[in-house]
Formats: sequence, C-alpha cells, structure tokens
Amino acid sequence: MEQSVWTRMRELRLGGEREIAMQKQKADSVFGSFRQTLQLIKTTSKQAADEQEKLGKLKTQLREAEDELVNAIAGLTQILGCCCFLVAKLSEFPVSKEFVI
Repeated sequence: MEQSVWTRMRELRLGGEREIAMQKQKADSVFGSFRQTLQLIKTTSKQAADEQEKLGKLKTQLREAEDELVNAIAGLTQILGCCCFLVAKLSEFPVSKEFVI
C-alpha cells in the first residue's frame, strides 16, 4: 500500500511538472507575441511622428509659396493697373495720321 502511495505521488508530481512546462511554454509564446506587438506599435508610432513632422514642414512651405504667389499677383495687378491707366491717358490725345502704323 505504501508503495502505491509513493508511486501515485510520483505520477502526480511528474504530471504537474509536465503541466508546468506546457504552461510556461504557452506563457513564453504569449509574451514573445506581446513583445513583437509592442515593437510593431513603437515602430508605427515613430513613423507616424516622423510623417507628422514632414507634414508640418510641407504645410509651412505651402504657406510660404502661397504668400509669394499672392505678392506676385499683387505686383502684376499693380502693373496691369498702370498699363490700363497709361492706355487711357494716351487715348485722350489726338493721334495724327503720320503716327498711325
């Protein structure tokens, strides 16, 4: 009887050790997957931050280009206004036939 108790205890201990080993393997697998997921999230967030920084720089460049365009259009409008003014003033003077092309 005593032998069977010891045998049973040894079987239970071995079964428990196998169960512990399997659970440890599962836990290691889950932790490995979790680490990979965290690394992926870290990489993705860094890329997003870099892209956000690039976007900010591009927006600044676009605003500067827009300001330059507005200034250029204002200059052209001023030149056009002067030309229209000169044409209007020149049309006030009588033109002799010898100056007509």
